[in-house]
Order: sequence, then structure tokens, then C-alpha cells
Amino acid sequence: MPRKETTWIGVLGILIALVLCVGLTASCSSSDDDPAEVRSTGTVEFYANGEDFIRAPFVSKDGWEMAFDHFFVNLFGPTAVQGEVDSGSQTASVQSAFGDVRIQHAGHPHTGITAGTEHAALVGDYLVDLHQTPLEPEDDRTLVGFVSHLDGLSNRVFTGNYNSVNFNIKPVEISGGSYTGTCPAMDADACLDSAQAMHGYSLRMTGTATCVDASLCTPDEVVGFDIRLLPVLEGETALTSGLSWSSCTWVGEPLNPGLVVPNGTGWVEMTFHSDHIFGNGEEPDPDLDEFAPGFAPFRSVAAATGCQAGEDLCVTANQAQLRAAWEAGAALEPELQYAYGMLIYALGTLGHCGEGHCLH
Repeated sequence: MPRKETTWIGVLGILIALVLCVGLTASCSSSDDDPAEVRSTGTVEFYANGEDFIRAPFVSKDGWEMAFDHFFVNLFGPTAVQGEVDSGSQTASVQSAFGDVRIQHAGHPHTGITAGTEHAALVGDYLVDLHQTPLEPEDDRTLVGFVSHLDGLSNRVFTGNYNSVNFNIKPVEISGGSYTGTCPAMDADACLDSAQAMHGYSLRMTGTATCVDASLCTPDEVVGFDIRLLPVLEGETALTSGLSWSSCTWVGEPLNPGLVVPNGTGWVEMTFHSDHIFGNGEEPDPDLDEFAPGFAPFRSVAAATGCQAGEDLCVTANQAQLRAAWEAGAALEPELQYAYGMLIYALGTLGHCGEGHCLH
């Protein structure tokens, strides 16, 4: 009988540890750790940043000054990873992303995480407006959340360099009239209104585009836009739709921001570059601009009805409506036959870590 009692106590202990590993935040380590080993811990913060290509007006590759009012993304399960990187390359990729992957626990995606690799994650959905001035801003970016050591079993963030980040955006879900996630830097009313307006979509951008290059568009014409993208795919769920980026390695200043020392704090950043969609007319980059659709395709489906004061035209459309309109318009404007493919490609390259690129 004593042997059976000891066995059941051991099983119960394992089950409790597994349950505690899945909560509002998740952080799990290698199964090879010595249970008796006391390891130093700290905190990892997660930031979202739209930079000046979302926060401030800029000129697209085809002569439109883009001024966003909002740029919403619905983040899911952002995960900081201690990866092995090639320190000799500024565009280093995380080598650990290509090993055997094992799902260790539920609550966030494990794409690009080798079994046993130290990682810390925020669990669930986080609706962020990359354009807004965040509450108590730190260099104009939004603190999405953090994972910090609480006790010996839950929310463990072991010391080390969290030098890469994985993150998804997925369609917003509304259940029982409420948003199923969290809205950093928004009050409850703004959170619900924003979530309801993009229910079923992963990304929404609103604002105005003003023509500033008479050689490319009608001078001073103002076009309002409200665009919703990345819906729930046919035959899929919200969880399996949207976009994912993995092995995003930080390029920028300071160096090694994800370094967590004992009782210290490191951070990772999910950065979004809207010039990958609209191009850059002020500092042209041929490699980027070649695949950016620009604003002209959106202008092609604008109308003069339902617009706000000061707008000559406006376009309110979702991804399916844009595709149908561009395919129909290609007979008169042949370049529109490429617009949808360029948009989908550009969305895939939207996510960064500072200036560092990701696998997607």
C-alpha cells in the first residue's frame, strides 16, 4: 500500500505542474532540468510597434500621402524564445527553429520552437491599435503584456537571452457580445467597439490618402479608406486563419534587448511595416516597392457615396470585395490583375522584429 500511495502522489504532482503551466501566461523549460535545481528568473515584456509608417503620414510609392486614423491588429500568443543565432549576421535566423517540434502545453502556438527550448508566451488574443498614442507610452509603442516569475511552478522566465519572437495575427472573435481577448491601452468601451468593427478579421486600417504627386494621381484628391483584411478562411476556424511569423530576430538598438538577468527585465518587439503594403515614395526601395501594391488599387474601387467630410471619394471594403473588384476591373486596368497577389504577399512580409525579418 505505501508504494501505491507514493505513485498516486507523484502522478498528482505532475498533473498540478502541467495545469499551472497553462494560465494567462505560459513559460516552460526543458524536461531535462533537475527538479532540485534552483534557477534564476526575471521578466519578459512584449511590445507592439507600428513605427512612423503607421503613426505619422508618409508618401506611398504612387504619390499618395497615407494618414492612418487606426491600424488594428489582433495578436495571438506572442512568444519570446531563447534561440541559437548566427552572431556574424545582422539578419540572423534562429537555428533552433528547424529542429523537431513537440507541443509541450496548450495556450499559444509552438511553430518554430524546438522541443525543450526556453520560451515565454502571452496566451490568447490581444487587440492593438498601432496608430494610437498608447497609455503612458514608452517610445511610442504599446506594452502588450509581460511574463514574470511568481513562484516556483508558474510563470517561470528563466534567465538568458530571449533573442527572437514568434507571433500571429488571427481573426477577432466575439462571444456572448464580448471580445474574447484583451485590449492593451484601450478602455472597455473602445475595446468592444474596435473588436466588433473587425469581427472575423485579423487586421483593419482606416484613414485618408491625399494625392501629392500630380504626375501619378489627381492633385489634392482625398480618399477615405476603411479596409478589413485576413478573414476566417473557408473551411477553417479563426485559430487556423490569419498570419504567423516565427524566428523574428531583433535588428536595431539597443543590442540584446531580450537579455534577462536575475530579477531583471528583457523585452521583445513585434514591429509592423505598412510601407510593405504601400511602398515608400520618399525613400524608394526598388526591392520593396516592386512587390508593394501601393494605394492606387484601393483608389480604383473608391466611390463618392458614404464619405466623411473632406473626402472626395472613399472605399470601405473587405478582402473578398477587393479581390472581386480588382478582378472585374482588370479588363480596363490590366495592372489590377496583379493587385490581389501583391497584397497577399505584402501582408506576409508585414511582421518584423525591429528591422529584423521573420519566417512566414
